[in-house]
Amino acid sequence: MRMTFGPVLAVLALCAGMPEVQAAQPSPQPPSPRHVAAKPTRPPATNAQKQAQKEAKQAAQKAIQFDARLAELDRFERMGPLQRERVLSNLPPARRERIEQGMAELKNNPQARQRLRQFQSMSPEDQKAMRDNFRRLQELPQERRVAVRQEMVRLRMMTPEQREKHLQSAGFRKRFDEGEQGLLGDMASSLPPQ
Repeated sequence: MRMTFGPVLAVLALCAGMPEVQAAQPSPQPPSPRHVAAKPTRPPATNAQKQAQKEAKQAAQKAIQFDARLAELDRFERMGPLQRERVLSNLPPARRERIEQGMAELKNNPQARQRLRQFQSMSPEDQKAMRDNFRRLQELPQERRVAVRQEMVRLRMMTPEQREKHLQSAGFRKRFDEGEQGLLGDMASSLPPQ
């Protein structure tokens, strides 16, 4: 005797949609409260936190714009005078003026030119670290940013050994909080030896 399961499967599929059949099936039990992990909830961000996030985003955008401007100025500086003039003549007047001002600033400031060359000679990872440090610096309140910049000027004048000793001194630790100390240490580690 040959049995076909087609009609039987059709009846079962039809019955599965019927409420009486569904009621006969055991319903799944909800997990007991002790097995349910509480979902962590984050408190809503305060206005100060939102403002800090906005400022951090703006600082990161400024750093990216600064890098792009330095790269653009470097590209124009490497061109010959005729090629540079030809390219500049094809730019919109506002952009041309901005580039010419930037090139004049680089020409009149050998230290800025040297720092640009040092930055460009760094590995991509070191360049990223430098940009991150700049972003961290921009996130500081104005008065602390000034203090950290002044300290960086002092650190630049020191040898690596002097820097290390200075960064470990009690006076340094009193003047700067842990975040600022870390930022200065990271920035100092990327300075070239004097």
